[in-house]
Amino acid sequence: MTIDNPNFVEGNPNRPGSNVGRPGEIWFVAPNEIPEILSMSKTEHVRLEGEKTNLELEIRMETRAADIASRVNEDAPPINIPMGEGRRLVGVLDGASSQASIPALKAKGVKGAYYASHLTYLDFPGSRAHEILSGREQLTAGDVMRGINSWLHGKLARVEGVDYSDVTTIPGMSATLALIDASKQVITTAHVADTLGFVETTHGQLTRFTHDQNARFDRETLDYLQTIAYERGVTLAEALKMEDVKRLKHEQLKESFGRKINTPGGCGILNGMPELPSNALIYENRVPVTSKLARIAIFSDGATLPYHQPGLDDDDVIKAMAVETREYPVGEGFKFLDRVSELLKEDPGFEKHPRLRDDDKTALEVRFV
Repeated sequence: MTIDNPNFVEGNPNRPGSNVGRPGEIWFVAPNEIPEILSMSKTEHVRLEGEKTNLELEIRMETRAADIASRVNEDAPPINIPMGEGRRLVGVLDGASSQASIPALKAKGVKGAYYASHLTYLDFPGSRAHEILSGREQLTAGDVMRGINSWLHGKLARVEGVDYSDVTTIPGMSATLALIDASKQVITTAHVADTLGFVETTHGQLTRFTHDQNARFDRETLDYLQTIAYERGVTLAEALKMEDVKRLKHEQLKESFGRKINTPGGCGILNGMPELPSNALIYENRVPVTSKLARIAIFSDGATLPYHQPGLDDDDVIKAMAVETREYPVGEGFKFLDRVSELLKEDPGFEKHPRLRDDDKTALEVRFV
């Protein structure tokens, strides 16, 4: 039996004693209770002991909210936890709110994006699901993502207003996970939605291990709003401040949400829906750990905004980001995220970097030393 068996997952309605679907307390940590979960920049040194070779890792992390008044960071801090002997799980969780309001979360002053990402960051590491996964001899990042998805269903189903028969009520996350295994000398990765990750060798060769499943849907929305801005003779940034345009944007996003979320050929979202794995929407890769491996890096889409310029694809983006993170290192007092914010402030009309808005920003880098 595996963690994908629903009887292993806390809160599943098929498990005896579950309180899913019945009134009860839900998990909650207020944003101001742990300041580090909203704004953090640090570097940690980790040693992984393998059967034949040990790995010395330098894990660099930072996260910060968008430069918007009263904004609560809906990205969780980077994942950085043990997953059994000689294994380390790292990753980025970028919260995505539901289209419908969730009464239980609204009463606590947060949206589903904050709840889903921070629930996973703070509660999963001490869960029974984490314990079971960590005990497996054979484990990949894809196994972990499927396990988190199953665990998340049990947690979110307890929340008043979340209804798994109505996709518009389900919050979730864009996510990229990497499982570093010292004994097997391999990194496995698992990815959904629009977080971005790449590998760099000591010779500067770059390889992307993510695939932006949300790009075509974002482009559809952006094209729609740019047309409105053009017809009104205003910049995109000005159009997005207009009340009727805000309403039109919300309506378009709601319609798009229903078409894409964990649908066949759509955009995978880590939100507890069984359709995520059943529709094969988890994008997986393997990276061998050799003496030529220099680093892996993962970013939420907010941290990649200024590098997505017209005419550039994701491979162009990672080339630019590889250069920038050498000059402005991650995990050193927000040097990299300050750089991202600086570039965005130089483009107040959203003309050089067409986008829907500013966004929360998270960056993770693992150097092999």
